[in-house]
Amino acid sequence: MQDNNYPQRVGKAENRTYEEAFVNGLTEFRGARVENVLISDGIAVVEWWFDYTHKDYGVRNYKQVAVQRWKDGQIIEEKFYYNN
Repeated sequence: MQDNNYPQRVGKAENRTYEEAFVNGLTEFRGARVENVLISDGIAVVEWWFDYTHKDYGVRNYKQVAVQRWKDGQIIEEKFYYNN
């Protein structure tokens, strides 16, 4: 997984550690929803909306686009694009 142009996180363990740290830093969660989905041959694009407060990042309310590359029913690469 990769956020914008930051270094890519590789492997389930590294990604799980990152996501757990993010979730554990949430101080208030007000919502998230999928707004649009595009599916094509081996790729999916998902537009998300998020609203939360995080101990390190403060109040966040933004949209994010996730580009997922799929193979054999599994996501093999995912990159998130956002500006917040």
